[in-house]
Amino acid sequence: MLTGFLKRAAPEPPGVKNPEAHSPYGRQLLKGEEVEKEHKGTIGWLKKNPDAPLETATRSIASEHLEEDPKYYTHLEEMENKYKQAMLDGLFDELGKVA
Repeated sequence: MLTGFLKRAAPEPPGVKNPEAHSPYGRQLLKGEEVEKEHKGTIGWLKKNPDAPLETATRSIASEHLEEDPKYYTHLEEMENKYKQAMLDGLFDELGKVA
């Protein structure tokens, strides 16, 4: 059930009023907020149905992503794997400079 989650989420989290001053994520947080507004329908529904199971919320958000791109999660996984590999390659490059 989401009741406990919604009650805990009610207080304003750190960094909301001035994300750049209070968050290590700065502008990335602001960009993320804009992108995630696409889920406002799901969030509105959850506010009206606080006892809904968590699975209902996650399924709704997943469906919203899949409406944008039927292979959204495959593409996300590929992108994350490329990013992780690039990070590792950069780390190994840096270690080679130290050695």
